[in-house]
Amino acid sequence: MVDPLAHTLEAYALEDGGWKEIGRFAGAASVSVAPFDAVAINLGDLWAATA
Repeated sequence: MVDPLAHTLEAYALEDGGWKEIGRFAGAASVSVAPFDAVAINLGDLWAATA
């Protein structure tokens, strides 16, 4: 889940029939999260620049 106002990304995985948080990231962190862990996402690129 991406919150563009709070500049956060929360990642979840389905485990035993329920969703388990597997990571919470913020700011300009570089993130690699399964099942897309072959690609790093620079969170800073997602947030619109503010004046």
